[in-house]
Amino acid sequence: MPFANAFLKAVSSLVLCNRKTSVALELMKELPLYVSNVVQDSEKEAYDSEIHNFQNDHFNDIVEESVDLWWRDVENTSKYLLFSRWHLPC
Repeated sequence: MPFANAFLKAVSSLVLCNRKTSVALELMKELPLYVSNVVQDSEKEAYDSEIHNFQNDHFNDIVEESVDLWWRDVENTSKYLLFSRWHLPC
């Protein structure tokens, strides 16, 4: 069933299997419009840079069961400091 809600469509872009598509990239860019307290206006340029890097990153070692472990490592290294604010634990 396709989502009709624009916010839910944007949130669906956070799923790792949806990345590397232009649709997911555009939806990720829209996320701060819906939840303004996660990314501040002054952080918008850095956020856009991070989501482009995220889209192009290689996730060779990620398997379905280790996605949460991967996000934990991301949070520990601050690789995607702004983007990781969107990650919700399963």
